[in-house]
Amino acid sequence: MIDERVVENIRTYGVYQDSGAGRSKVLFEDLGVRADQKADYVILTGCVQPEGMPHVFLALRGKAHPPPKLEEVFASRLKM
Repeated sequence: MIDERVVENIRTYGVYQDSGAGRSKVLFEDLGVRADQKADYVILTGCVQPEGMPHVFLALRGKAHPPPKLEEVFASRLKM
């Protein structure tokens, strides 16, 4: 059965559960992903959520950070 609310949210925000504001902050502010410029290379992550493992995506950009503590990951997800 298709949940029309989820479908509408995906059409409106590009995510299924909320406005995507938390994800946008992680992608564009914390990770520095550019969405308004031509890209030479693109990484398609599939089911891997950048906001759940920002240290990996920072390492890909050459800005290695230690992985976050589990408490920090769960605390940030609870705030979303």
